[in-house]
Amino acid sequence: MFANLMKHLLRIGHPLPRQLVNGYLEWTLVRDVLTMLDINCVLDVGANQGQYAKNLRRIGYRGHICSFEPIKQDFETLLDAFKDDPHWTGFNFALGNENTQKPFNVATECSAMSSFLSPTDPNWRLHTATVEIKRLDTIFEPIMTRIGMTQPRVFLKMDTQGYDVEVIRGAQSHIDKILGLQSEISIMPIYSGMPHYLDALGFYESLDFCLFGASEAARNPDEDSLLEMNCIMVHKNGQGAR
Repeated sequence: MFANLMKHLLRIGHPLPRQLVNGYLEWTLVRDVLTMLDINCVLDVGANQGQYAKNLRRIGYRGHICSFEPIKQDFETLLDAFKDDPHWTGFNFALGNENTQKPFNVATECSAMSSFLSPTDPNWRLHTATVEIKRLDTIFEPIMTRIGMTQPRVFLKMDTQGYDVEVIRGAQSHIDKILGLQSEISIMPIYSGMPHYLDALGFYESLDFCLFGASEAARNPDEDSLLEMNCIMVHKNGQGAR
């Protein structure tokens, strides 16, 4: 239906809405890589209120979803949204490179923008909550056992507002099980101390991931310059999968 709409708008000379096209591109890439890698478990890190997981179901993914969300109120919304989904499991903590508790900057006006890092814009309204954080390496096997996954083929989606590389650092013992990943990479930093997009891509490549595709995630509305992109990467262990 969307493809027909695009053809119609182009035929009548109407400009295509950039945000709509970017969203279509992103979810086409996600659908294709999940199918190509025969993914049976998506780790939805930075789940917020379930937007990504809902879209996974909309594009036809029927495998297991494990959602990780540290903000209690958003996690409760997640639980309610997926209470009737037998292939969804939620965890009320964050993932990173250590097992500890850390202060978390909760964005009052948009909780999806919350981060362990501080925003570069001092005008953001924030409050701080202490949240639990765990390394994926320490919980991977127990989680797979809990959901009955004996041969996991994992896609790791990360949307952690500048903390994606730390999530991967905490998962390196199980990289062979992570056949694909999605990471939000920053061209212009929104948070202090977040990695530059070339550094993030270089780190993923050092772990034998290669770029499968990318889509625009955010732009600076004042300058119309690119701020962030969603990159989708495939591990060498997943290459050759159907």
